[in-house]
Amino acid sequence: MKAENESKNMFKTKSIFLLITIILGIIAVILGVTYAYWKTSFTQEGFNTVASQCFKIDFQESNDINLTNTISILNSEGEQLKPYNITFRNICDNDIKYQVNIETLADDNKLADKYITAKVNYGENKILTSYDTTDGIITDHSQAYKVLEGHLRKDQVMSVDIRLWMGEEVGLYENTESGKKDISEEIMDKTFKSKVTIEAEIENQTGEYKEEILNGTDPVLADKLIPVIIGENGTVTRADTTKKWYNYANSEWANAVILASTASDSNPKVGQEIPEDDIESYFVWIPKYSYQLWDLGLYEGLTSIDESKVHTIPIKFGTTNTDDSKPGECTTPMTEDKKQGKSGASDNCQVGEYMTHPSFISFGVNGLWVGKFETGYKDAQSKDDARKNVVATSQIIIKPNVYSWSGINASNAFENSYKYKREILDSHLMKNTEWGAVAYLSHSKYGKYTVKDGNTEIMINNSDNFVTGYSAKSAPTEGYQLYTDRAQSTPGENNDYSYNYNDLNSVVASTTGNYTGIFDMNGGNTEIMMATMKSESDSPSYSSSGFDEEKFPKEIQYYDIYKYTTEYKYNIGILGDATSEMGSFENKMYGSNGAPITSWYTDFGWIINSNAPWFIRGGSSDAGTGAGITFFTRGNGDISNAYRIVLAPKSA
Repeated sequence: MKAENESKNMFKTKSIFLLITIILGIIAVILGVTYAYWKTSFTQEGFNTVASQCFKIDFQESNDINLTNTISILNSEGEQLKPYNITFRNICDNDIKYQVNIETLADDNKLADKYITAKVNYGENKILTSYDTTDGIITDHSQAYKVLEGHLRKDQVMSVDIRLWMGEEVGLYENTESGKKDISEEIMDKTFKSKVTIEAEIENQTGEYKEEILNGTDPVLADKLIPVIIGENGTVTRADTTKKWYNYANSEWANAVILASTASDSNPKVGQEIPEDDIESYFVWIPKYSYQLWDLGLYEGLTSIDESKVHTIPIKFGTTNTDDSKPGECTTPMTEDKKQGKSGASDNCQVGEYMTHPSFISFGVNGLWVGKFETGYKDAQSKDDARKNVVATSQIIIKPNVYSWSGINASNAFENSYKYKREILDSHLMKNTEWGAVAYLSHSKYGKYTVKDGNTEIMINNSDNFVTGYSAKSAPTEGYQLYTDRAQSTPGENNDYSYNYNDLNSVVASTTGNYTGIFDMNGGNTEIMMATMKSESDSPSYSSSGFDEEKFPKEIQYYDIYKYTTEYKYNIGILGDATSEMGSFENKMYGSNGAPITSWYTDFGWIINSNAPWFIRGGSSDAGTGAGITFFTRGNGDISNAYRIVLAPKSA
């Protein structure tokens, strides 16, 4: 252990772990063969804890490697060696910065470092001397190489796999400028000794970046979520959370990614670009807020639309819930008695008051991480490949330029979502109210819909192959199910009618009008919500969803439930879900086809009833002007739709 100025400043403490002793001895040679026999031994005894008053890390080791009577091997063989594993956890309240070193030890009979190949985690094979050198910790070390560095938040775990071998480059001769050199004396009967050390120190002493207008609802970076900044053309780099990495005042929402298990770097450093192949899923932070009510959705049926209803929705961010005792605030949506104007009805929410959005209350969180794209099917090579009514969480990807996972019923979509990142992140299938939370934030001054851009609707994803992140090149002019300006979309390529996600022009299909927003909420594939109607017996209406009494979740926070009705009444909507509040409604004819539409952009609006009790959102790529973020329709929860995943991590 080493501590620097511990008594003077405990926040600069460094804790050092001596983990592995490695001995490579050349013990024999076969004449006529240019490879030497050698042996390695990795050892570590016990479980170690290093602590100071301000700083703690736990670590343990496993999988000792013992290679006996081994010759220098092909690097492809070295990659398959069983690794020595070090796992360590930050159990301090502060973030830490760590550095893993391999420090070679002096020896009169030393095998040179340049003959050792190292592989750390999923990194490339590298000759030890090609790593950056560092000061080192061990007093008698010969040389120290920095092989890995990164950052750990509180309770975050880092696992490091280390493989060492004498690689295929090592022979009895070495090519030099003056010709072939005999190096047998340099490698025969030599010993290589080293120790692995880990340095760790407190960082971010100035604290995490906070945006004042969020009033404490800043992003919660739970385990597995890596904060990122998305640049032009969709490039992704790890964000420095001590500096401004989101700006809701400027419609720049916080983004985070979850890395694939095959990522080349499991913990990229600040400012490092993260390759798309390393990313498994993208999420966008929706901070907790209250919004000003403008319409209570008390519509019995169809009348005529009122396009003046479209406006920038006033929003206030904050961790506390609105309070009935405070002027201009309310907590309770309209009761049936109040809706019907009965005398003696309690004083419920009224137009002009602010109400905490219900999506945050149900989970008791200060925000939600929403899938940036419709969920994709990892191995799909076409839209037909992505039609899978199965539970297979290993196939989940949430990325641009992939085929949307469709053809799945509500039950399997829920189970996939629920099992995706269950611990800490509280993953689940998107609810109708959560869709509404995104829609309203998008239509506030913190999203795309602002007075400055004329309250224009986000652009439709018109990819007929249901490729995620696409945008139409022009807004549709044809009505519901009549839009023909689309062409077969190949992931990552533009066509005559569409921009792919990596083309900067695609951001008009984002909820922010830039790369930080959420995509595929207008068009793409219709999305099933975890939202159904009560049955006549007061249980959820399962219909063709694949649910039954046993499968349907018991915890009420995982679903929205609506009043049972056999009629066509918009007043059953939940305030905040972007259904009844989008009224008034009327029927509009498109040629010989009629469709009910909302007052907001004439998006299609068909309320659920007992015959079709499940909510579907967004519209399809061929829905034309009928698709949109305020689009809603009804269905049976069957295998006709795609789905989206939401995370609800608790604040520390």
